[in-house]
Amino acid sequence: MGDIQPLPKKHAKSTHRVQRRVIPKLPAKPRSTPHTRNTRTSTRLPPPESSQKHASGAPAEIVAEINRRLLESGELVKLESHLLQLLQEAGWTEQLRTLCQERLRDPKAGVANYADLRRSVEKEARESVPKDVRLEMVGRVLQVLRGMIEE
Repeated sequence: MGDIQPLPKKHAKSTHRVQRRVIPKLPAKPRSTPHTRNTRTSTRLPPPESSQKHASGAPAEIVAEINRRLLESGELVKLESHLLQLLQEAGWTEQLRTLCQERLRDPKAGVANYADLRRSVEKEARESVPKDVRLEMVGRVLQVLRGMIEE
């Protein structure tokens, strides 16, 4: 046959074309509204019917209005971040993480998914929130509500 000669310099880098895959784009997510925003506390329930009462005994429509105003004013996000900071400073979040790990490792706990884990630790987690954190948050919420009344 003959001697094989190298390709000229301009073609030496690639001798074949790379075929690129075209990945279809997913449909865009709908824009969030104040009631469907993704935040850390995504367990919010829809506003209750007017004939219902809140767990506190207050009429449901008043509670829904307070929640709406808190969302619109941005105070809810501030309250949530302050609560998280207090819980972290108190070591509560680390305690909860440890409790969750224990439940996940314990085969007798019967934890198969996130919902099971949440059910198994929720009561204990709520009861273990330090009293000083509870008191400070109640004071902060009252302060915000008083400010809403004065407006």
